[in-house]
Amino acid sequence: FFFFFFFLMIRRPPRSTLSSSSAASDVYKRQTLNMGHNAIRAVPAEMGECKELRALRLTGNVLRDLPFELSGLSCLEKLFAGSNKLETIQPGLLMCKNLEQLHLQHNLVQRLPPDLEGLGKLTHLNLDHNALKQLPHQIGNLVALKSLSVSHNLLKSVPYDISELHQLTRLDLSNNKIEGFCHEDDLVPSVDDLVFTDMEQLEVLMVNNNRLAELPHDIGECNNLITLFAGGNLLVNIPGSIGSLANLQTLHLGHITKTSLSLVPGLITKRRVGEGQGITDEYPSHGPGVSSHACPSLSLPTVNMAMSI
Repeated sequence: FFFFFFFLMIRRPPRSTLSSSSAASDVYKRQTLNMGHNAIRAVPAEMGECKELRALRLTGNVLRDLPFELSGLSCLEKLFAGSNKLETIQPGLLMCKNLEQLHLQHNLVQRLPPDLEGLGKLTHLNLDHNALKQLPHQIGNLVALKSLSVSHNLLKSVPYDISELHQLTRLDLSNNKIEGFCHEDDLVPSVDDLVFTDMEQLEVLMVNNNRLAELPHDIGECNNLITLFAGGNLLVNIPGSIGSLANLQTLHLGHITKTSLSLVPGLITKRRVGEGQGITDEYPSHGPGVSSHACPSLSLPTVNMAMSI
């Protein structure tokens, strides 16, 4: 039924009925196509004939793969294929040279193809809620990326190559099993090398709910960082360089003791504030940790911050 409907949708009307307005709406020339939230099991290969398509929405179907013929969508800029049953990313998709946004959240993708160079214009990549066990080291080739989101996967480590993503403004690695970062030949993840030194555009960093024992010491190089979520890890202290994050507004660290926080110059102003408002000289009644309420006293020189467990 779907194939029949699709052919009806793309067939050209008789030339005698064409006007300038109807010709502009011809599916062959259509720039956006929304087929989301149906029960589509396969995308017809003929989709590749929509040469001027710029945005394709396939969200909320039951797709298991995408046809190679999508490689013919040379103008495609945005692909939304979340909430399907996709297990792999087909090579044809990597030939969409103008793709800027790829949204594949809530699928079953287990790995990314290593040949990512073809997506040199990609700015947004969303792979939340998949089954990824690792990211390829070639992820560093996506040099135009501004937003990378891989939360709720099965990652145990992250390649140091993400340090090549100098345009990133948002990085979400939350809710995985990440213990650290790794080079291509590393067997054990660590946080010994530089990760964030060249990520000067980063504004949001989310590494919460992982297995990190420490944060990379160069995190203080993220001069534009506004939000940092790192709660739900195995942290026992935090790097002193955090104290130099002059633009930081929101910091979530979980059950980090106030003793550890006080070792970071400039991070907090140690004084007692009103009950329920934030850091005090005593531990809150629910045990050692940091108050979950907004804290006017928890600040850098000119920035109010909110800290949460």
